[in-house]
Amino acid sequence: MILLTEISHGQIKINIVQFVFPSPSNKPQWISCPRTHLFKVMAEVLHTSRTRIDKAYKELRKKGIITIKKDQEVRLTENDTVIQLLAIQKRIVYFEEKGNRHFPNMFNEDFMLNNFTVKAGVLSDSVYNTPYIINPKYQNDFDAYCFQMDSLFKDVSMLALSMSTKLIEREYDFVIGNLTIRAVDVIMRSIHDRIGNQAQYRLTPKSDFNTRRVWEFVRLFRTRLPWLITLEKKKKWKDYLFADRGQYKAGSALHLTPDEKKYLKIKKYSDPNAEPNSNFKKIPLNSKLWNDSSFDEVSIVIIYGFEHDSEVYIGMWESREDYSEDEESTQTSIGLLAPHKLSEVSCRTCGAKWLEGEPDCEKCGQRMRKGERWIRQGERGGMVHTEFDTEYIEDIYTPKRNVDNSTAMEMWLME
Repeated sequence: MILLTEISHGQIKINIVQFVFPSPSNKPQWISCPRTHLFKVMAEVLHTSRTRIDKAYKELRKKGIITIKKDQEVRLTENDTVIQLLAIQKRIVYFEEKGNRHFPNMFNEDFMLNNFTVKAGVLSDSVYNTPYIINPKYQNDFDAYCFQMDSLFKDVSMLALSMSTKLIEREYDFVIGNLTIRAVDVIMRSIHDRIGNQAQYRLTPKSDFNTRRVWEFVRLFRTRLPWLITLEKKKKWKDYLFADRGQYKAGSALHLTPDEKKYLKIKKYSDPNAEPNSNFKKIPLNSKLWNDSSFDEVSIVIIYGFEHDSEVYIGMWESREDYSEDEESTQTSIGLLAPHKLSEVSCRTCGAKWLEGEPDCEKCGQRMRKGERWIRQGERGGMVHTEFDTEYIEDIYTPKRNVDNSTAMEMWLME
């Protein structure tokens, strides 16, 4: 004996539509079944009478949602709503079956590049907002992938909204609900696979799991897909994309080990402006030359470092007349007469600005060169004297032979 339940009339119609909805595949097969078989299965599954099934069936036919073919075969009517649902289902099936082969460049090690700040060739351990960026040559892949995920999510969301506003018949509720669940599953698992893949590419051979890289990738996805955070708050997807949020609440931290710093110091490319050539020699800050009266009216090049970058100045050094032998030999400041600052590093082929740490131009691939001109500091017409605090001086150079300041400027620009 079958126990009859108090299932609503609307739920019976929804289940009939779901039963005859085409199967999920890239080439959906239209389901048609004998009327008697439909009544039998629905009555058994829903635990209700065939009379109620017949009543729901007749209403669906009257609305044009289902149709009867020859030999009493029942199937869905091919209206605009069904065609739209089938199109979405086909996209979901495509991502389920071929998603791992879609946009393969997103699985490459060089898909993301580090964006660390380098000072004099040494990686800084300060905190920066974007320690990793997407490789510009793969940006289009990332944009296209995000567009597809965003389009799929919005399409299923619009179906649910259309149904709630009665633009779509309620009888499609079950079908739309299932498609929404499947679409979200596909999207989240696809993003998870790509994020997890980037974690295996360590910062250095001795680094642990690359949490920094994963976090930056998650942030990029959240920026491009605003609804992603809402999904992550759901119980099912909580901590699915990124679990360890605690240490990154205030931004993306860079806490480098000594081994990482040592490794990256070798890998990074220093500022071309600060690279001397064979015409110059280095002078230590504790050199006795600074207190030698004969070391006078000589050209001096100062590499002056700030928090994230370095600047190059050249000017004339004049010996001190008030020097006392009791004074400390190490200078606290270096003064230059008529100082000039070297212009910024840029590509001489296309004019692109230098990306710190990169030896070649991002746009045209040409080798980056030193700045092309020296810019006089201070007001024009006067001989300005400027003191440089030794705390921020990285290196000091002077020409190996006695030349005037103009010649020294030209010599520094030589390769």
